[in-house]
Amino acid sequence: MEHLDKLNVRYGNWKGDAKQTTARPDGVKQIYLQDPDGFWVEVNDDKF
Repeated sequence: MEHLDKLNVRYGNWKGDAKQTTARPDGVKQIYLQDPDGFWVEVNDDKF
């Protein structure tokens, strides 16, 4: 998220709250952003 902030990339949680994460029941944190073509991308911190 720090890197996205430095690049001024907009991201947020599932509800659309800017610069916030969504926490899954298993504790994995997620953020969502759109690529240049408008497709949604999920990024999470799952360690496998």
